Amino acid sequence: MECDVRLAKDQVPVIFHDEAVRLPDGREKPIRELDHKRLGTIDIGGGEAIPTLKEALRRFGVRLFFDVEIKELDAVKKVLNIINTMSLSGRTMVSSFIPEALQTARDIAPQIERGLLVDRLTGGIMGGKSAIKAAAMLGCAFFLPDYRALSGKWVTAAQSEGMKVVPWTVNRLEDGKALIENGVDGLISDRPDQFHFLLRS
Repeated sequence: MECDVRLAKDQVPVIFHDEAVRLPDGREKPIRELDHKRLGTIDIGGGEAIPTLKEALRRFGVRLFFDVEIKELDAVKKVLNIINTMSLSGRTMVSSFIPEALQTARDIAPQIERGLLVDRLTGGIMGGKSAIKAAAMLGCAFFLPDYRALSGKWVTAAQSEGMKVVPWTVNRLEDGKALIENGVDGLISDRPDQFHFLLRS
């Protein structure tokens, strides 16, 4: 289960991708300006509200493995504290686009695996070799590139550094097939259901 974490106004880590949430009256409000209790009352679709990281781990941590993407640097210590307090370091990894977040995670909780996220623009500017070297220097177990920037050479190079390659966000079956043929170790997708038969084979 890949999820994005931000801090609420009261510094509680909550699971939400965007910087702002749409309120019932149609206005948008930054996550940072609402406490976690208020966020827990906002219907974001289908009767679901914004959960805290602790709530999600308490409910699913013994059944699922978690990839917690840290969206904000000052959330790192709080996220790691929750994972360690709940004794879920063996079932949880942390990922981020922010190298400093992963360095902090390495310093504080080296036993929790890390993954460097690389977007298409950054990958294009840095090049695959530099991006992979950065992930290796951070002691990452996972290299997590935008699938549109990924090549077979990147896969081989990252795996030779001992990392697993898991591209994002792969929602088309044909893209998933091509990536699997290129040797990736996993896929991040909004549509995991359509990849079941591929995983079985």
